[in-house]
Amino acid sequence: MSYEGEQRPSSDNLVDLHVSIVPIEHWVERLNYASCKIISDTFSAGFLRVSPDTHVAKLRNEIQDQLGHANFPSEYVFLKHVGRCLALVRQNQEGKLKVKNFLPPHSIMPEIFVLPGHPSMYTYSVLPPINGVHQNLFDSQPNTETPLPLPAPLLDTKIALKGKR
Repeated sequence: MSYEGEQRPSSDNLVDLHVSIVPIEHWVERLNYASCKIISDTFSAGFLRVSPDTHVAKLRNEIQDQLGHANFPSEYVFLKHVGRCLALVRQNQEGKLKVKNFLPPHSIMPEIFVLPGHPSMYTYSVLPPINGVHQNLFDSQPNTETPLPLPAPLLDTKIALKGKR
């Protein structure tokens, strides 16, 4: 850890952050995430002792200093456990998010995930097919398609609620 021009934090102020590597075959490109169900298939790269106020971008240096290069991918992206998935941490987010965002209560476990590969491999613009075609979410034209019919149980509930008004 380098603390040039900064006061070195006391070890009481450091936290342990586990670093897990997600095998690339678990990345679902079409949905732009990895399911949190694959966490048991990740493997440990070790842990970092860092300040909770360390920006994620600085973790790259900490990973080199504390874990070395031997069993770590040379290029990778960070993933954050959010809801039911492991979502990409974009480069501009690395300078805004801090280690404390990966610790309880903001996260289930004190853990950050890495996915091997250059950030350009993960395009961020992949959209799942809707009705067999890709739709542009940023298109300002209104949707003129007829809505799909509701399944019978939901339709019955909707009719019942309408009658109670």
